[in-house]
Amino acid sequence: DAFHTDEVDDVIKKHHGILQEVYRRYSGRVAPPGAGRFMSFGEFQELLEAAKAYNNDFVPRRCGLAFRLAMMTQADEVFRSRFQEMSFLEFQHAVGVIAWMRSGGLTTALSEAVDGFILQKLSLLGRRHLLRGASSFASDFRGKANIAMTPTAFRGSMLRDV
Repeated sequence: DAFHTDEVDDVIKKHHGILQEVYRRYSGRVAPPGAGRFMSFGEFQELLEAAKAYNNDFVPRRCGLAFRLAMMTQADEVFRSRFQEMSFLEFQHAVGVIAWMRSGGLTTALSEAVDGFILQKLSLLGRRHLLRGASSFASDFRGKANIAMTPTAFRGSMLRDV
């Protein structure tokens, strides 16, 4: 119930773009072609490792618990794999669960814990990916043109290299 408050909801809405970007980057690799995007448990673990989300209260062995607490209960866990497929809504719940576990299970000031986790861990992760992507893209074209890479100059250099 501590997660389902107006204060926590406002924090999640405030950081919706960051959460969408992180979810997009860390989900969908194991989804079959044509299936909807979801985050697997392995992708969830990879995200937490990359974000350096663990502390003294939230240790790696509790990762599975955070994943399961965030997931909706599924009626059929024998013939369907949906119980292993985290949607974006469930990912938002997972952010709250992780913030709660990192704070030692305290429910007071949960909105501040969620806000701090997103700002300190997830937003940096998103920026790091964006910066890494931009630098590797720029390095592909290093030395191919001596002019400033304005959009027009960039398009021109691409045409000359073809």
